[in-house]
Amino acid sequence: MAASPVEQVRSTCARIAAEARDVSIDTVKAAELGVQSLGVMVTARARRVPDAGAWAKRAARMGRIAEAAARQSGRGAWPAPGPLVPFDHVLTEIDAAQGVMLDPRASAPLADLLRSRPDGEGMTILVGPDTGFDDSELRSAADRGLSTASLGAGVRSPSSPR
Repeated sequence: MAASPVEQVRSTCARIAAEARDVSIDTVKAAELGVQSLGVMVTARARRVPDAGAWAKRAARMGRIAEAAARQSGRGAWPAPGPLVPFDHVLTEIDAAQGVMLDPRASAPLADLLRSRPDGEGMTILVGPDTGFDDSELRSAADRGLSTASLGAGVRSPSSPR
């Protein structure tokens, strides 16, 4: 059986600093999918940003959640959460050719971008808030050469507005 597009790429996921419940769900799904690195970034639309002490506790919990989810899905490795980083810093640290920003306003579905990449080519997926990235963040990313993608019609996150 052929590997799914997600399994064929080395993937990194950067998520916004969001509610603890949402980050926990994302951590489980990332670990189950085999995401190798899980970063948390601060964007213009981040509602609450934890202080250093609160983040250390949350990151430790994310690590435990990722390990449990990876083990349950038969994976021997799991993503370790990194420090909180500003959005602009993320843009300077990733390979723009491998960067994809998830945004509900994007026309290209992520699945199409995954299928169009050569086997084994890495991808860094930036996950923004349910309302999408701020327009200035989208412009900055486009100026650096990042792609944008949506999850596709009818796909919603657990915290999406109804």
